Amino acid sequence: VGYQQICSTEFIPLTNWRDTYRVDFFTWLMRSPVVREQVDDSVVFSTNSRQRIRPQTLLEIHIPLPPLEEQKRIAAILNKQMAAVEKAKQASEERLEAAEALPAAYLRDVFPSSEDELPAGWKWVKLGDVCDVVTGNTPRKTNPNYYGGDMPWVGPIFLGKQKFVYESQIHLTNEGQKVARVVPPGS
Repeated sequence: VGYQQICSTEFIPLTNWRDTYRVDFFTWLMRSPVVREQVDDSVVFSTNSRQRIRPQTLLEIHIPLPPLEEQKRIAAILNKQMAAVEKAKQASEERLEAAEALPAAYLRDVFPSSEDELPAGWKWVKLGDVCDVVTGNTPRKTNPNYYGGDMPWVGPIFLGKQKFVYESQIHLTNEGQKVARVVPPGS
């Protein structure tokens, strides 16, 4: 669980381990590049969620096999190292979450909330008192004469998870600008 799995739609459990083999060693070995490359080369069907390999093909993969004591030593080292990696990843994720929270914290420090008393000289006004709202107009995508010019065009496709758009990959020609709703710079 939590690791990339090698499986078909039926899953391929590896069972009946011989007494001279350690499962924890094989858990790491099956994730190693030497095995993954052979598996990837043997995939017979792949979807976005699964790679499929024939069970017999999986059993034909060549693996490096040390003696049992060496397997035990390697597994112990990898268990310790991978635990450290997981701990580092968790710490990194926590730092990233803290960093992502910083902009909101900085903004809260600068701008008062509706419950706060305003600083001297500040006043509450409606957004409509300081600007206008303009809706856009998308030039027909089927008309190639509208696209490929110098004016950046921004539409809802640019938003995704972001709230502001700072640049555009799509540009309108002069003909496209006549059909679109052009807003002044700085809008």
